[in-house]
Amino acid sequence: MDSGRLLLSCLGLAALAATPSIASSSTINSNFNGTPIAGGNFIWFNSVLKAQGLGTSPVTIHARNASVQFEVNGTAHSVAVPDATITFSPATTTATAAFDPSLNTWNVQAPSSGLSGNVFLDGLIFQVPPGGFPGGINPVSWRADFSTDSPGVTLQWQWAAAVYPTADFSSDYNALGVKPVDDKKASIYQNSDHAGTPENFKCQNCLPGGARGGGGSNYTGSYSATAKVSFGGVPATFDYASEAGVELIWTAASPGPDGNSITLQYILPNAANVPLSITVVNGLNIQVTLATDSFGSPFSTGSQIAALANSTPSVTTLVSVTVVQGGFLEGPFGPLSFSGGQ
Repeated sequence: MDSGRLLLSCLGLAALAATPSIASSSTINSNFNGTPIAGGNFIWFNSVLKAQGLGTSPVTIHARNASVQFEVNGTAHSVAVPDATITFSPATTTATAAFDPSLNTWNVQAPSSGLSGNVFLDGLIFQVPPGGFPGGINPVSWRADFSTDSPGVTLQWQWAAAVYPTADFSSDYNALGVKPVDDKKASIYQNSDHAGTPENFKCQNCLPGGARGGGGSNYTGSYSATAKVSFGGVPATFDYASEAGVELIWTAASPGPDGNSITLQYILPNAANVPLSITVVNGLNIQVTLATDSFGSPFSTGSQIAALANSTPSVTTLVSVTVVQGGFLEGPFGPLSFSGGQ
């Protein structure tokens, strides 16, 4: 579900603006090859993308809540994958891939144009438990939630996995020296290796087969099928201003795809979430899903939200807009003003 959130203090004086991200989830199912994997060895799960519709402004793509799932001899494995932020910018001339351990996030910087091939998307180090894994594990699924603040962008992504020996690999992501792009000239690694190659551990004579790799110089493993992610149209934008109290003005931009959703949250201290869902059907009609305040009373209109928000400094209000069919059309239902003062 799409969401763009901003915390607004009722004491703030500055006008704030936000453009919520538009999101999509994607899963790719593949399999491991028939080579068994010894216990203690590492599997380097890695994924790549190609982005279209970047334009001339910087574009950031996020991958969050990702996981790799598979089953071995009746035991289910679900392994969380680090988050990833990939930024394409005309100002970037040398692509980079670095890991932020404090945020558990890969940060990739790449040029907006002129690249040949793929860009590194995300990576996971997984150490095989004692006893090892048999060959032929199927299915192996990688899923992720993708989002961007740039409408009109689409991407295609794939994943791969290669086995690395215990004695010649590292569990430190930043020690790997991950190649950020396929392109031979766009990073410090000016070679023909695939994006996602751990350049500091290219052990041609000791790299075993297994997972989706054949050993030798197959540093990333073979790629899965390709999945396409579309983010749809222009997301709604929100403007916030604080005057005598709290004033919220919501303006929707056009268009947005079916299922697109936007969430606004402004918080006053010590509050529980109080959700209100507004659903746009065929881009024309507003349908309001009733919610309850902290006392269990239902409410559904902007004036009720405003009254609730200004009744006490201990209130959180969550407004969610979901497009069921059609697009965001400002005329039929906006701008709306939820206002009031303390």
